[in-house]
Amino acid sequence: MIDNQTVEVMDIFPYLGSLITNDAECTADIRARLNKGQSIVSSLRRIWKSHDITIDTKVRLLKTLVWPAPTYRCENWTLKRSHEDRLEACEMKPLRQIL
Repeated sequence: MIDNQTVEVMDIFPYLGSLITNDAECTADIRARLNKGQSIVSSLRRIWKSHDITIDTKVRLLKTLVWPAPTYRCENWTLKRSHEDRLEACEMKPLRQIL
């Protein structure tokens, strides 16, 4: 209670773009960030399919527009092997689309 008002207990709480859970697991945050990155990749599909843009330029766009979204605040994550596999897949999928 704060000032005689009941405070609600949350299982997942969004804070500054990250998901804070009551068990301190980062799985929900990683999934949410990877989904954000995937949505950015999907929105840039016309660029990936364009034959007028070089592969080098597409990779540079990928590194500047897409990869920062899923890896923002990643230094706070406690990674498991399954999380590393998901991050690697998130990194490789757009590269396959570009090529």
